[in-house]
Amino acid sequence: MNGRTHLMGGIAVGVAALGAAAPSLSIVQSSLLVGAAAFGSLLPDIDLQTSKAGHALRPASFLIQHIFGHRTLFHSPILYLWIYFMLRIGLPQYNRYWYYALLGVASHLALDMLNSKGIPLFYPCTKRFHIASFSVNGLAEYLIQLVLGGIIAVQIFN
Repeated sequence: MNGRTHLMGGIAVGVAALGAAAPSLSIVQSSLLVGAAAFGSLLPDIDLQTSKAGHALRPASFLIQHIFGHRTLFHSPILYLWIYFMLRIGLPQYNRYWYYALLGVASHLALDMLNSKGIPLFYPCTKRFHIASFSVNGLAEYLIQLVLGGIIAVQIFN
């Protein structure tokens, strides 16, 4: 999936989670939580220099891509669960933000499972898992963007 689809996925899970669990938050708090989900939705592609995350964090992205390659460690749910639990322990005052960032990462990984390249669910085991074979920038991806846009609109205007 392309960066736009990943970003929309992160925003969609962020606003959906707000609608389900945090109706009393201020607009600033809500925006920060959705921002955390959006950040998380782009983070796994730090392992690709040409991605949105890769451009934003160019030196780190260069090293990560050359050491690990694309869709290896940084596309493994195990890495993000470990980071999530370490952040919850180390900086518990931000637990809600870590949770929303993890939701964004989960949306990224789920969307990447929709093409034939899949993701390594149990890295360092290199077997990749996928549930569909949609093409990047293909018709199916644009339909996914429409659905995600609908989810965002319904949650915002609800």
